[in-house]
Amino acid sequence: MDCHTVRSLLVPYLDGELAPAQAVWIEAHHEVCEPCCAATTRLKAQSAQLATLPPPAMSGGLAHDLFAHMDADLEAELDRIAHAPAPMAVAPPPKQHKVSPMGFVAYAAVLGAALMWGWWGHDAASTANTQVEAMRVELERSERLRARALPLPQDAQQYRTVAHSRGRGHL
Repeated sequence: MDCHTVRSLLVPYLDGELAPAQAVWIEAHHEVCEPCCAATTRLKAQSAQLATLPPPAMSGGLAHDLFAHMDADLEAELDRIAHAPAPMAVAPPPKQHKVSPMGFVAYAAVLGAALMWGWWGHDAASTANTQVEAMRVELERSERLRARALPLPQDAQQYRTVAHSRGRGHL
């Protein structure tokens, strides 16, 4: 860790809010960096001095009124809970729906049609996937054949050399 990162994490480090691995990194940094170690010592001393300060004084009436108001609210809430009616233990049974035989047949027909449509769609997708795979294999085969070096002709006498120009070869 660099000094900037360590110093930004010193307060959480001293409060014990860092992950154990981060605390170990800071302690390892303190072993090699004297300025960061001194900054940690100064922060510890300031924290100890702040802990010795007394809490700010509240006026006597304010503290008494605040706690009396909180106690009154708490007591009223506890009384309300104690006198509230007990919740029902059993929920009412759900309403029963009657289905006519014609509705049942219609539901079964729609369900059967959906299943058949799904099966047909799956079969069509399977066929399409098979065709795509076959085309991919054929494309790879043609690419391999095109990339293969062709043998030079045995009789090279039939070719004549021409002058080189931009965009044209030598033969």
